Amino acid sequence: MITDTLPSDGRETLCHSSSWHQGRNQVVLAVGRACSVSEASSPLKARLREELLLQAELRLPISYVELAKHIGVSSQAAMVAIQNALEQLIDDDANRGRPILAAVAVGGLEPGLPEPWFFWKVESYGLFAGDPVDVEAYAFHARELHRAFSFYGPSL
Repeated sequence: MITDTLPSDGRETLCHSSSWHQGRNQVVLAVGRACSVSEASSPLKARLREELLLQAELRLPISYVELAKHIGVSSQAAMVAIQNALEQLIDDDANRGRPILAAVAVGGLEPGLPEPWFFWKVESYGLFAGDPVDVEAYAFHARELHRAFSFYGPSL
């Protein structure tokens, strides 16, 4: 992966990344996007955002374990740091009225939902109300995942 962070007008940073992903019968070039300085303030948060943007480009959710592998961490302490950084990404997106990019990350591909802390965090912004393991959680996550794929993913 190639990653560049370039100063812009003093208030914003251009976070650019590109990566080749090769899958069965396809090769995809995913390119990153501009983000604000606050979004790029933590190297871990910036790296997670890049990886989630790539997954949104591919329109594929990713498990927390796979996300950790993609960014090269695996310890329990690193997993806690990932959760904290994902919560900061939720803050960034909710404060800017954007779809929640962290919805692309899930606890496991079965049943395919984020962990309960995700729902508690979005609930604090008034975006979700309900039980994080009940039908409301599935409905909210499906809508937010679709919004994230539509907003951050390729135009079809």
